[in-house]
Amino acid sequence: MIAPPLGSSFNVNVVLNGGQDVAGVTLQLTYDPKVLQFGQVTGGDFLGRDGQAVPVVHRNDAASGTLLISAQRPPGTAGISGDGIVFNLMFTAKAKGATGIVINAPGARNSQNQPLQASGSQATVNVN
Repeated sequence: MIAPPLGSSFNVNVVLNGGQDVAGVTLQLTYDPKVLQFGQVTGGDFLGRDGQAVPVVHRNDAASGTLLISAQRPPGTAGISGDGIVFNLMFTAKAKGATGIVINAPGARNSQNQPLQASGSQATVNVN
């Protein structure tokens, strides 16, 4: 559980475990926009582990608390296997209360652009 004080900014890492030949990750997550304010997303070390530049794009709907994030390795490069941080999310605690940051539509693709099995998770946030 994450317990940030009201008004503070905090980070949440999106971690991939047991990946095999992962070349891209796309996910949709939701959060309570009454309690949290999305700030920014940056790429973690996983997809660029071999030095490749991996752009991260996102679209945030602040009214509904829906965030879409995608990162893709360059075409023609091998995928990455193992564990690591895919995205780092920054939020601001804007109201007291308990909420979740939920990955409800995870997706990953291999170096042949074929879908990989992925499952979501969630973090519990209690703003005090």
